[in-house]
Amino acid sequence: MPWSILDASPLGVTAYAPIDASYLVVGLNANLTNERRFVAGDALSAVDGGPDGDFTVNVDPVLRAIILTLQDFRKGTTAPTDVTIGTTPTVPALHFDATNELLTVQAAMPPDWDHGDLILELEVVLSAAETNGDTLDLTVDYVATIPQSTGEGPGKASTQLTPSLTVTTANGLAIGDQYAMQIVISAADATNPLADVGTIALEFHLTNITGVEEFNFIAGCIVYTSTQ
Repeated sequence: MPWSILDASPLGVTAYAPIDASYLVVGLNANLTNERRFVAGDALSAVDGGPDGDFTVNVDPVLRAIILTLQDFRKGTTAPTDVTIGTTPTVPALHFDATNELLTVQAAMPPDWDHGDLILELEVVLSAAETNGDTLDLTVDYVATIPQSTGEGPGKASTQLTPSLTVTTANGLAIGDQYAMQIVISAADATNPLADVGTIALEFHLTNITGVEEFNFIAGCIVYTSTQ
């Protein structure tokens, strides 16, 4: 008597998997009734290596930000000028037009920070008409405090950065045009002690007035990668 393909055979041929069992699949199939399709949700991505390959699930970085308003910044001894820009409603801003005008901000880093790169983003608005290719040059000094063992107090490390933003015709050269200036503090750079940082303080000012001679600062944020 012939053997059915669904039966175990003397030659060791095993039965097909039952179609009414529950399966986790990467694609639905009309011959299955109880399968569940895997879908990569937020903060997940997947790479399907195909038949006989690997199906790899990756956890994508989750970016979060510490929002900084004008009230979070402390003015230096020589400070930018309080102004308002726009109409209905007006927006408060700080006007920079000299290299000795300083702003400082301090932030306690959240516990979900993965101690990777930090991005300081400054929202600036042109307060004078500029020429295509002009640069806005800043000097950014930051001090990181590093928790030490009991009784030793915090350690400190400071670094200076010199970011530059180029204004272009495509993004606007007129008074009121807004730019987001991003300053990256790289964790891969050994001079940036981000592995154990508890708090970070940043101070910035115009490096020169040879390109963009003046601007209005309206807000900022510190962007970090979260472990959650």
